[in-house]
Amino acid sequence: MRIPVKFKDATEASKFVVICASYECDVNIYYKRYIIDAKSILGVLSCDLQEHLEVELLSDAAVLQDKFQKEMEAFHG
Repeated sequence: MRIPVKFKDATEASKFVVICASYECDVNIYYKRYIIDAKSILGVLSCDLQEHLEVELLSDAAVLQDKFQKEMEAFHG
């Protein structure tokens, strides 16, 4: 499931990357026609932070999905 996110500044984007890096599975950002590794600070900062992005946790574990969705609520623009 893709979750919409938006960042106010680079500091908030950095916090987002730290959260994504805490998961062992892959986490992707969908930006225009690109798929970017959400655990990469350079990848995240290469996006236009003023635009809404979509993030997806690539795991079938419902517990992880729920936890991730709750953590992403901090980044709803």
